[in-house]
Amino acid sequence: MTLIEVLAGLVLLSTLLASIVIASGRFAARIRGATNELASVEILEDQLAFWYASAGRLPSAAEGRIDGAPEYRWRIVRSNVPVAPNIPARRVRVELFVPGGGAPGISIELLEPIEDRGRTAHAGGRG
Repeated sequence: MTLIEVLAGLVLLSTLLASIVIASGRFAARIRGATNELASVEILEDQLAFWYASAGRLPSAAEGRIDGAPEYRWRIVRSNVPVAPNIPARRVRVELFVPGGGAPGISIELLEPIEDRGRTAHAGGRG
């Protein structure tokens, strides 16, 4: 084997090793992102379950923090427009802000019945 063949083999092996390291770094970042997103979905799901189990509806508050995960914030955005003329319901978006993020990490849209103003009560809630 000549020195040129050895150097060519080392170049090929180093290129292969660099490709593997770069690919594994990207893959690890995607796994971390997916794991964080799954945790956020679980936190929002638990929060929604708590609200509906305790009060049967979303709280009237517009935003708050999650008990047990204070680094997460939630916000409720209610539409004032009915979804259809004969359906007394409106669209409600529940957003979850993840730590270190300015925009909502995840959100879900629900339908909420439009009630008479006299019957609207505070639903309370966790957070």
